Amino acid sequence: MQLKFAVKNYNPIDDAKLKEFTRVVDRILGLLSAKIKNKLDIEAVIGNNSELQSHLSDDFKAKPEAFTKENIIEEFLDFLGFKKDFRGMESELKQVFGKRYPDYKLIVKQDFYVLVEAEPLNADLKKSDCGIHQVVSWITDKACTTDYGIATDGFRWFLIQYSLENHKHRIIKHVDLSPFFKEKVGFKSLLTEKEKFSLLKDFVLYFAKDYIDRSIEKEELTLDVYQEEISKKFYDEYMTLLFGNDKTKTFLLNSITGVNNLEAQRKIAQIVIDRLIFIKFIE
Repeated sequence: MQLKFAVKNYNPIDDAKLKEFTRVVDRILGLLSAKIKNKLDIEAVIGNNSELQSHLSDDFKAKPEAFTKENIIEEFLDFLGFKKDFRGMESELKQVFGKRYPDYKLIVKQDFYVLVEAEPLNADLKKSDCGIHQVVSWITDKACTTDYGIATDGFRWFLIQYSLENHKHRIIKHVDLSPFFKEKVGFKSLLTEKEKFSLLKDFVLYFAKDYIDRSIEKEELTLDVYQEEISKKFYDEYMTLLFGNDKTKTFLLNSITGVNNLEAQRKIAQIVIDRLIFIKFIE
């Protein structure tokens, strides 16, 4: 994805947005309470991160993922600006990915979308063949044209990028919304009001339709700057190790004996250090 606009610092949270989020949390909690009748079960699921399935009423026990999608994830998707018009068609996802297709395709812009893997509440999103790993398989699929995906169990949200160049994925942002729910059912909050505000701000900036692409570009620019700094530091240390500087008298070039030609010494020194770097790279 090529994003071509200036990246600024945004603050998407005002009193109206905060109230809207609070209403969504209350609505989700109401939905959970209506379908998990026992108060102790609610406390176990929300406060102690228990698996959802064993606490659900008989009508929902067989489908904890569908329950999570309908009662939690889709409520938050609406809040984030991904109403149904901005979610890809299930028939399209089936056609592109086959039997095991993503749960959602979130359309951010005409040429940019994000795939979502939904898991039941309190599922281990880092488990093999689940959550994050499933997102990586979607965004590395040859039929896929996005490098970004989201893994979520409703409360925990991971924004993931896959780098084709490095054949690696990285988690751009992880947001855990469970403290907002724990406090509602009577558990003591471990977060200050300032920390909760920051958490909500991250949730909107990195997952909302109006902000996700800006935040991704900002992260990419930050990463580019970091990589440039690392590259410069590596080059400076490389040159110092080879040829020394004003502060060091111990370097590889002056350790080569038996060769009188300076140019030959430089070549030998460079070959030695290049081979050492290659061996380290192989390790």
